[in-house]
Amino acid sequence: MRTNNKGFTMVELLVVLVIVGILAAVATPVFLGNTKKAKASEAVATMSLIRQALRDQFVSSGVYPSEVKAADLEKNKTAGGLDIKTGTAQYFGNGAFEVIAKDKGSAPWNNPAAVDFIIRANGALSNTCDKSTNCALKKAETTKYQLEMDNSGRIFVSYDTDDAGKAVDWQTY
Repeated sequence: MRTNNKGFTMVELLVVLVIVGILAAVATPVFLGNTKKAKASEAVATMSLIRQALRDQFVSSGVYPSEVKAADLEKNKTAGGLDIKTGTAQYFGNGAFEVIAKDKGSAPWNNPAAVDFIIRANGALSNTCDKSTNCALKKAETTKYQLEMDNSGRIFVSYDTDDAGKAVDWQTY
């Protein structure tokens, strides 16, 4: 006598579960890595604006500034600033950015050396939002992020800091 059973056997269901588990194990680290890089891309965009402003200043004056603090980014050019207003951001407010001398960068710049200047973004220094603009809405998600860019456009990023706030595990962006 023949029975007409419909459905899946236990073995077929287990095989499907194992395949789904393997796919999830492979996809999760890729997704999390892309999420980190996407958050850092906001800082890279602002760093590119600062880099262009520094290049414009070089064209007018013939020299790059030795350093530019976060508070000087928004000042107009006649007051010694760069006249950069990024507005409200998701992860990095204006307080996160500064320009330092090319020989004061972090470990990645030992080889190859930085060109002309280094723009640093430190997520822990972003302005939090109160009633002002130029702040970071989701600062807490990037407090351990640090990025550095030189005039050639090379970028190094660290997604983690030690207890002293020093970036660890620098990598190219």
